[in-house]
Amino acid sequence: MQLEKMLTEVNIERSKFNTYNVLLQYIKAVTKKYNLNKVSSKYGKVLFIKDG
Repeated sequence: MQLEKMLTEVNIERSKFNTYNVLLQYIKAVTKKYNLNKVSSKYGKVLFIKDG
């Protein structure tokens, strides 16, 4: 059980950057679809500060 928890934490750490990229791609897609440049910029900065 302890090992399983450790492996889960490692996987979460490892996937943080990938998660950020996925969210960024999602935001770009939504921005492109609805043309919300200001929203994308706002959320992009929030995500960057949070994960960076």
